Amino acid sequence: MGRVFSDADVEAKFWRDGYVVQPLLDAEEIKGLYDLHQSTTLDVPTDHYATPFSSDALYRETIRQGINAILLSRLRLLMPHYYPCLSSYVVKRGNSSQGGVPIHQDYSMVDFEQHTAVHIWCPLIDVDETNGCLKAVAGSHKFFNHIVAVSGNPAPYGPLRKLLEEEYAVPVPMPAGSAFIFDERLLHCSNENHTDALRIAVGGVMIPEGCTPLLYMWDKDKPEQLTVLEVSVEYLTQFKIGVLIKEPYPQGVKFLKTISNKVVPLTTDDFTSLHPSAAKVADSRDQCSICIDTNIQIANSQTRGKSDLHGSSSLSNKRNRWFNYLIAWLQR
Repeated sequence: MGRVFSDADVEAKFWRDGYVVQPLLDAEEIKGLYDLHQSTTLDVPTDHYATPFSSDALYRETIRQGINAILLSRLRLLMPHYYPCLSSYVVKRGNSSQGGVPIHQDYSMVDFEQHTAVHIWCPLIDVDETNGCLKAVAGSHKFFNHIVAVSGNPAPYGPLRKLLEEEYAVPVPMPAGSAFIFDERLLHCSNENHTDALRIAVGGVMIPEGCTPLLYMWDKDKPEQLTVLEVSVEYLTQFKIGVLIKEPYPQGVKFLKTISNKVVPLTTDDFTSLHPSAAKVADSRDQCSICIDTNIQIANSQTRGKSDLHGSSSLSNKRNRWFNYLIAWLQR
């Protein structure tokens, strides 16, 4: 497997923890992505909603092209040998009651033995535990190579979801325009949005140049095998979440092979190597450094006359909020 990031320090942290948080967008780019969402997405029908939930292929393609037009040049600086195969919005409605996302891994879109798929989550507003920031289990990308099928297949950590969410998943608060960049095998989740505002984020999948996206299919009638399909980027604006793709395969889908799918349930002892308490402290300290760097960039952006989107609090209030949060975590 080749290198992911141009920066060696970022690369090292990514392989250690399974994710990194990086400053990505300026205020103008945040506004551009926000305006694209508002002009194309007339309704958010559920508390948690993502572009791939839509059955409108033209809408999904419009979103893909619009996001890439703004985001791609920024991502290329971080990952020069990767390209986006999927781009979407991920939204939580304000004051949600059914918007929490249980701990999970994202759909598998490469062969883990050969490539690393990198997923992106970039909020367009400041996020913390009050409005559904991501929570991650640091290091879990190295724990098992479970393949996640689009049609839904049992996970080895299924019986332990509650424990993982409550004891191992650590909140990752982020300023607007920063990016949570993670290995698709990373365990992560998010809570409800308890604020009045929509929590809008941009999501995407980056894979190595020359690599064709994959989708894995699991059939409950053949539980010990997975069907591996090569798919085009264009088809990824058409596939339906949770639906088994069967023969005859549509345009943009090619049968590749069938592989074994034996799931061994994990126990609580299997997770002791992840050291959740140590991970929380290390993550909090890393976030402190990230927030300082990001706030400096925000300050520089404001001095160039760029306004803050949605009338968020002043820079000093942001800093106070971040540091109070981090101090509280470090004292736990």
